[in-house]
Amino acid sequence: MPFPASIVNRMLWAQHHFEVMKRHSLRYVRGNCAEFVIQRNSASGEQAWGRFRGKNPLPQYIPLMVGDCIQSAHSCLDYLACKLVSSGEESSKSKNAFPIVDSPAQFNEAIGKHILKGVPFAAVAVVESLQPYNRTGDPHKSGLWILKTLANMHKHRDILLSVLGAAYASDDAEVFERNGDLFTFSAPDTLDLDAEFGPFPVFEGKVKMDRKILLDIVFEQEPFRGQRMQTLVTQACLAVREDVLPKFEKFFS
Repeated sequence: MPFPASIVNRMLWAQHHFEVMKRHSLRYVRGNCAEFVIQRNSASGEQAWGRFRGKNPLPQYIPLMVGDCIQSAHSCLDYLACKLVSSGEESSKSKNAFPIVDSPAQFNEAIGKHILKGVPFAAVAVVESLQPYNRTGDPHKSGLWILKTLANMHKHRDILLSVLGAAYASDDAEVFERNGDLFTFSAPDTLDLDAEFGPFPVFEGKVKMDRKILLDIVFEQEPFRGQRMQTLVTQACLAVREDVLPKFEKFFS
């Protein structure tokens, strides 16, 4: 039996939303989206410090696309938990779900609620091996945990609030110029929503950007405040497409 089309199509739909979101986000950031607002000057007036502010509101369809992408990717896992049900256990499908937890105790609790009822033991073992608490380092930084958290945020808040963030970029970052200012799309992954930047030299009343600045769309609310939207959504989707789904192909062969 081939890998279920319902799962494959759902993942393809998530990928579609992601590509559309990425295209519109890039168009927004590469447009005339921000300005440098001077907050203070040196005594001589030859240097300035300030903050970057969005000139135009972030289009609301961008965070909506993010929500659609995350929900589609997350639903792939629940579809998987249903499709893994052994023959003769069809009645279990409607209650099944793919658990994503951060401790063995919570996994055992989820199993006790029969959310993987009818799933072969070997497949349950694979599900357990993929849990965030089995990764090296902080389980809350795993792609699956990010997916679960974003899905819950979207479900309860309707829109994943996103704004423009800024940070200094590394000297070797890829840069493009916009209206005489330098911008880049490289690391870091966490940007500050209200940081002061400078000092920058001032010539003839105009601020000259002599350092590379990264502008990108970031999440506004905790626990991902200041983190780049595209980076987190990529992590979440890759966790499903590359870490989870391939490990279950053998159960459908």
